[in-house]
Amino acid sequence: MRHTKLMIMTLLATAGGLAWLIYPQTQSEVASPEAQAQTQPKGQSASTPPPTPGNMKPAPGSAPGPGPVVATPSPVPAGSGGNSSANMPLPEPIQRAPRQPRAELWQVDTKDPSTEVNGIPATRISIAPQLLDAMHVGQEVTLPIPALNRSVTAKITSTHNQLDNVEVFKGPVTDGHPKDNVIITRGQTSTYVVVATREGTYSATIDNRTGNATLTDEGDITEGIHPGDDSISVPGIEMPTPESS
Repeated sequence: MRHTKLMIMTLLATAGGLAWLIYPQTQSEVASPEAQAQTQPKGQSASTPPPTPGNMKPAPGSAPGPGPVVATPSPVPAGSGGNSSANMPLPEPIQRAPRQPRAELWQVDTKDPSTEVNGIPATRISIAPQLLDAMHVGQEVTLPIPALNRSVTAKITSTHNQLDNVEVFKGPVTDGHPKDNVIITRGQTSTYVVVATREGTYSATIDNRTGNATLTDEGDITEGIHPGDDSISVPGIEMPTPESS
């Protein structure tokens, strides 16, 4: 009986050794959950990921490791030709004549007003060139007309450009006939003004550089035109009369 028990124990030991050889287990696999909890560092749960170089904290008293490299733009020195608007010079403002809501376009020469243009009576007038530069829609202009013994006031209501940078301003005469109007044609060197009223039509030719101008009555121009006799007399032709039968 005792010999039989010894043989059974020997067989069990042999079977256990064979099982260990076939299915080897490491210490971590056979360790119990309580043992695994004891081996976990204090303050770190079982779900905390293992430390990596990115989330490792330096030990107290040790020098901090190099942080992540962040690219920062280098400042552009002044005068280096960069696109910084702070270093770009501002353009000089364009000097323009101030706009006036109402202005007298010309003045009559009181010392020697009478003159002639191509044999047509005219009146000397003068104008400030900056008034022509400041002409704009909505402006009111006053135009003295000696032949009418009064001034005509017109309001510029429209403008357009023609060829060769010619600007045209138009507007009705205020407190006048519905067909009374003023047309101002401003070119590079000269400006022409036509004032059409019920009493007559008047035109002014202005030198943009000096401001000297002349005002003429279109009626005087019409009277100065003499129709020529360019007809050719045709000699008569004698036609024979039919003979009486």
